[in-house]
Amino acid sequence: MAKNNTAPELLDNFDRAILDLIQRDNTMPLRVVAEQVNLSTAAVQRRIKRMEEGGVITGNVAVVDPTAVGRPITIIVEVMAERTRSRRWRR
Repeated sequence: MAKNNTAPELLDNFDRAILDLIQRDNTMPLRVVAEQVNLSTAAVQRRIKRMEEGGVITGNVAVVDPTAVGRPITIIVEVMAERTRSRRWRR
């Protein structure tokens, strides 16, 4: 994974628009991204590569529905208690 060498202030409005689009759908063709941000396909490709190398984009993933692949989510919860016995009230 690349180290983040790109300061947030070095990202311009085009970079932020590109990030917004590819965060929603990273399979979107570059030409479609380019059309939506009003840049050339080559410019979008260069900007994405720069953001990958600068650590702004750290990976591309597929979000999988766990139930659809037969792996529903299991949640493990740890509870810390001050007392392990209930206090009995004397009358």
